[in-house]
Amino acid sequence: MSDVVAWLDKHGGVVASLGVVVGVVGAVVVWFVYRIGVRGQRKGVLNALREELDLHESWVGTSYIRGVTPPQLWHTNFRWIPFKLSTVAVDAAISTGPSLFLNHRLLTALVGYRQRVLGFNQLVDQAAVFQANPGLYRRFPSSRLVKRAFDLVGAIHYTGIGHADEDRAGEGRGMANYYFKQVRRELRCEESVRIRSLIWFVTALRTPLRRRC
Repeated sequence: MSDVVAWLDKHGGVVASLGVVVGVVGAVVVWFVYRIGVRGQRKGVLNALREELDLHESWVGTSYIRGVTPPQLWHTNFRWIPFKLSTVAVDAAISTGPSLFLNHRLLTALVGYRQRVLGFNQLVDQAAVFQANPGLYRRFPSSRLVKRAFDLVGAIHYTGIGHADEDRAGEGRGMANYYFKQVRRELRCEESVRIRSLIWFVTALRTPLRRRC
């Protein structure tokens, strides 16, 4: 025992230094393992968001000109309704975005887009419910019923998705196409800030992104 005590007296400084080094290295390893997990979560959220937007693009990626019948399908069969849009990835991005996104404008755009998608889905529901009216399926349906069916489907495009002229005039803020394009733009910005992303990964610090991408 006395030999051990003597050895510690002689080499105590080295042992203490080694203990500090081991502790620091351990803390760094734990920190980087944690940050790798957070970075993986961020990548997963952004990938899912991009994939969901790709699916939405066929419906809300194009604005329409009022008075011009959008799809030719309207001429042959008015019993046609777009699919409602899921917002699983959008919802996940909104809930986790405050701690993961470097571009705060992306979160703002997502909130506006989700609200407009809800409005789009409500218009789809209204048109679908109306088309369950048995009067529409008679050999000679009432022109009033047919007009109402067309109006409801038209509302999905012109009110839910957006009117091209209003969009060009900057008046399309209440429509899904306006926010869809905004989310696309801010998502590209989020994914382009590579240096900031590296700094965020190492330090967890997020500085405001002041410039437009």
